[in-house]
Amino acid sequence: MNFKNINIRLTVLALVLFLFAFLKNDPIRIFEKTFASAAYLLEDFNAADVESIEISQNGNSIHQLQKVDSKWLIRGEKEQQDYQADSSKIHEILTNLEKLKKFYDITNNADRFAEFGLSDNGLKITLNYSGKKSSFYIGNRGTAAGTNLVRLEKGTTVYSVNANLQGQWNQNRDYFRFKKLVNFTVENIATVHIAKGRVQYDLTGQAGKWNIIQGHENFNAQATATRFFQELLDLKGGNFYHQKKTGTRIGLITITYKSNVTEKIEFRKVSSTLIIVRSDQNPYWQIIPDSKMSKVLPDLNQFRSN
Repeated sequence: MNFKNINIRLTVLALVLFLFAFLKNDPIRIFEKTFASAAYLLEDFNAADVESIEISQNGNSIHQLQKVDSKWLIRGEKEQQDYQADSSKIHEILTNLEKLKKFYDITNNADRFAEFGLSDNGLKITLNYSGKKSSFYIGNRGTAAGTNLVRLEKGTTVYSVNANLQGQWNQNRDYFRFKKLVNFTVENIATVHIAKGRVQYDLTGQAGKWNIIQGHENFNAQATATRFFQELLDLKGGNFYHQKKTGTRIGLITITYKSNVTEKIEFRKVSSTLIIVRSDQNPYWQIIPDSKMSKVLPDLNQFRSN
């Protein structure tokens, strides 16, 4: 008996069986359907037409997002307050939905839905737009990079789509919240009062030039002021701070506009490694890295070295 030939045949048979099982269950069989010819997951869908979004799991609503006067809000549940949502982030996510295609059909066996994370208790997205309602479930990530498994609520087929939906439809409410602290036009600012610890000074603008005034001292700080304003405009929190303990105030910036309207940005230190900030425009405490402090709450000497 030629054991060598038998071993080769067994190896080939095992490989064939493996490939059969792999191709039957794996969503990366891209040669089954080309991307260009694949149908869109959501038919007649336009991101701009979406009026509300509901995110639910286990049959319970987690978040409700609603567009009001072209801006998005996160609706509070029961007695919780509404929060301003990051409209640009939501627009980006919805625009990505326009591009979703049924790249590959995985299965239409309902007994396997749970296997792919797509049971009726899974993560469900409901969109209301143009008098229509579309719902779909987001399941496991696909084997191919940047793919996800989904199922339409009214459908019976599991699809692999060309996006990482798990990352885009994060279930954390703070993920959708607006984090920018301030938004202003520098030309509309008259003065900025900066209080850092016991040191206080003013940044004043005249004829497009910015000077620092402290007591009898008055000096030009144009270059540093330009960088300072840009840092404020770019300022965002990393996460929202939900604890009652807010520590001690370490700084306060008061911006006075030429219209005499004022707004404030407050900084507090909760611990040696935890700094939180809020503003009149976004009055919810957010955590910022300590490394940001010297840029958004500069020492007077930083302006002197302009």
